Amino acid sequence: MTVASHCTDAGAIVVLYSPDGRVIAPGSGLVLTIPCERGPDAKGTVLDNVILVGTDGCAIPVEEIKAPSGTGGTVPQHYRLSQNYPNPFNPATRIEYQLPVHTAQVRVSLKIYNVMGQEVRTLVNELQQPGYYAVTWDGRDSSGSEVATGIYFYRLAAGAFTATRRMALLK
Repeated sequence: MTVASHCTDAGAIVVLYSPDGRVIAPGSGLVLTIPCERGPDAKGTVLDNVILVGTDGCAIPVEEIKAPSGTGGTVPQHYRLSQNYPNPFNPATRIEYQLPVHTAQVRVSLKIYNVMGQEVRTLVNELQQPGYYAVTWDGRDSSGSEVATGIYFYRLAAGAFTATRRMALLK
């Protein structure tokens, strides 16, 4: 099971992910807020004897979940833009990316382009903390109209990092 966390003024926000590393669907995941330490001597927080119960009522084994104080642990170590899923898609697709721990807040831009290089839609344009993120594109342009079947590109720009991937929309 993959865990993402970071230390905030309110505590450590720990988000649990599925065993295959994908984010659990919004509203069905588990978010814990626990105290955390800040500063160079911070050691983080360890949760043990945790019992998670799935929607089927069965326990999900978890030996140990560590919530580091924002420096390492389960926070990503590298930038990454994942391949969208599903691909090809209809009517929507999910795009996942990660921002590494060594960055502070960074301006993140995630845009969709057509094969002629024209911007179709901006999905993200904001400052974000290090961590794991997922965005869903519904196959619509910036005016809300459905786009045509075809090949599209999505481009992540975060600080000096940029990455572009290809996806296909089939109707």
